[in-house]
Amino acid sequence: GQPNWSVLNYFTILSNLLCFVYFVIDIGLLTKNYAKGNTTWHPALKGISMMSITVTMLVFHFMLDFNFSMGSAFGTSIFTTHYVVPIMVILDWLLWEQKGNMKVTSPLLWAIAPLVYFAYAMIAAQLGDGIGHNSRYPYPFMDVDAIGLGKVLFTVLIMVTVFIALGYLYVLADHLLKKLRKPGLIAD
Repeated sequence: GQPNWSVLNYFTILSNLLCFVYFVIDIGLLTKNYAKGNTTWHPALKGISMMSITVTMLVFHFMLDFNFSMGSAFGTSIFTTHYVVPIMVILDWLLWEQKGNMKVTSPLLWAIAPLVYFAYAMIAAQLGDGIGHNSRYPYPFMDVDAIGLGKVLFTVLIMVTVFIALGYLYVLADHLLKKLRKPGLIAD
């Protein structure tokens, strides 16, 4: 009967909340913005939301290997927060987003959210009992006690590099889709 606020220590929950808040505001402003010819409220924040939720999906799928449990969470909520929401956010961008809003520097901006979370998790793990479920750390690849600081930092460096590269694929797709939508190429 009591809320479990400790779930806010997980990037999964934070990225899903970020998407929820973004889209609630976006839906509220959609009619007003659409009437002005804009279909996107705050493109940079939408990019941060999309990359954060993409990180959630890819890390869960490739690094946590379905062996991670969020306490008493049910399989449906795990599936929804790790797959359904990310796919919906990516499809929203792909199918309905006004293209051409992404900048060459956008992937660097998008990487800030996971890096800030990593810093938070490392600091919080050192305070008290930490923030993980069975460890001081929220995720096994961050567990300095189990795998060592060097391996954690190397893993995070690789992850950030991969996610920035993925961000540039989003930017490339954004620019290519904008060119394809020019009159005569693809009907809007």
